[in-house]
Amino acid sequence: MPLCILSERCKKIIHVLLRENDFVSTQKIAEITGVSKRSIYYDICNINEWLEERGIKELAMEHGKGIRIPQIKSSYARRKIEL
Repeated sequence: MPLCILSERCKKIIHVLLRENDFVSTQKIAEITGVSKRSIYYDICNINEWLEERGIKELAMEHGKGIRIPQIKSSYARRKIEL
């Protein structure tokens, strides 16, 4: 099965999430990337697929809070996600 390839926008979303220590709203991510919230949800699906292929937990999503990268203890996994 071919590996999922992340778009530049998906990479930007990951970098935004890595800089934050808490949840980031989809509205804030949409403003940073200059696209609609719907596009962000589509990108989140692609990012989660990319993470799954690498054996890393999906992004944590909570209604009313936003999205965040789950706590990653393994330095190997952290390096893989930091692109």
